[in-house]
Amino acid sequence: MEIKKIKAALAAIVIMGLTFTACSGDDGEQGPAGAPGNANVQPSNYTVMVADWTAGPVLRDTLNVPAVTQAVVDNGAVHVYQKRTDSTSWEALPFSYIAFLGGNPATLTFQFGYNVGEVHLSGTNSFNANVTPGAVYPGDRNFKVVVIPSTSLIEGIDVNDYEQVKMVYGIEEYDM
Repeated sequence: MEIKKIKAALAAIVIMGLTFTACSGDDGEQGPAGAPGNANVQPSNYTVMVADWTAGPVLRDTLNVPAVTQAVVDNGAVHVYQKRTDSTSWEALPFSYIAFLGGNPATLTFQFGYNVGEVHLSGTNSFNANVTPGAVYPGDRNFKVVVIPSTSLIEGIDVNDYEQVKMVYGIEEYDM
């Protein structure tokens, strides 16, 4: 009787061993490679209309950007780029250029700041700071916010060159 129990136990062990080793997962074919890039880097596009800018000495607008978490604020990075209607490229903020307001030259400067969940845009002009948003050109303006958590930061990138940022992080463009 003992030998029958030993044989049964050995048979059960062999069957269990074959069951667990036969499905190792190494026998199947590898699936196609995914798209290049970094899933943790989150670009978002926004359009700020003339009416969205608050009036006063400094034009302001706040973008709702949930990807800006406390961890990003503490150790990551947020970069903002803008595209003027007369341009085909994204330009890093802060950004200044000369415009003509009422025939007089004025330097318009756009900058940004951020905290959890928000990116704050501001625009000033050197000609007449007390104008209404419709009277000064920022016009309708496109912005791109790129949020990079600390685990995805790569040293040596020129963050003022959006094309380089796009290439390194595998950012895919889409229409606004």
